[in-house]
Amino acid sequence: IHPTKYFGVMPMFVASSDFGLEQGPVVAFSIYVPDFIGAFLPEDSPARYMVTEAYFIAGVVSLSAGYRLPKPFDRVSLGGSLGALYVRQEGKKWLNATGTSTDYDFIIHVVGEDWRPYWNLGVTVDVLPQLTLGASFIGGAHVEMKGRLDITLPPPDDRIDPFAASGGLAGHYRLKKMTIEVPPGLSAGVHWTIIPQLELAFDFRYWFYRVYKEQRIETDLLEVKPGLADLVSP
Repeated sequence: IHPTKYFGVMPMFVASSDFGLEQGPVVAFSIYVPDFIGAFLPEDSPARYMVTEAYFIAGVVSLSAGYRLPKPFDRVSLGGSLGALYVRQEGKKWLNATGTSTDYDFIIHVVGEDWRPYWNLGVTVDVLPQLTLGASFIGGAHVEMKGRLDITLPPPDDRIDPFAASGGLAGHYRLKKMTIEVPPGLSAGVHWTIIPQLELAFDFRYWFYRVYKEQRIETDLLEVKPGLADLVSP
């Protein structure tokens, strides 16, 4: 099974200034999107029960500041940033309400978004005039997206909702909450000036993905269709 199309981009805009202060801090304003990915899979494959369309956006707008300590500690620079994290997730998949007959197939469309505070802290040390080491902590976020949940019947158009007697499962509902954890992380890097015309750098990042324990999705489905209470798991 291959996706019909997929994409991933990481745009970034940064502006910084020291305001002409030789010993003062450097301040930066940035807008960047570390995650903007999506994929589309064929609806005539078994993968439709996992996903048919999906994209995920995590964008950050932040204000940062860095400061080199005065002598005799001027080999050390400290920095930090504070901003807002925007997360949006949209996806479509097929759902078989009984796990048996395709007469119980539905198409689920979920859209949710949220804003959360986001921050980072970092330090660099000039070990040698040509060699700089750096480390940073990347703050995580507990995201609770709100949006909508649409449940429709797949083709053909003359299909009848198999739960019509209980009010029907197909409909448009409010997504009260869909949680996702943006994990915190640690980063370490090295910058080496070999000659003025040649510099090398690399970094290593460790993400605390163990925060992914569960995802909760809450909707108003049973408020809109109370007749489905015996058919829907809590």
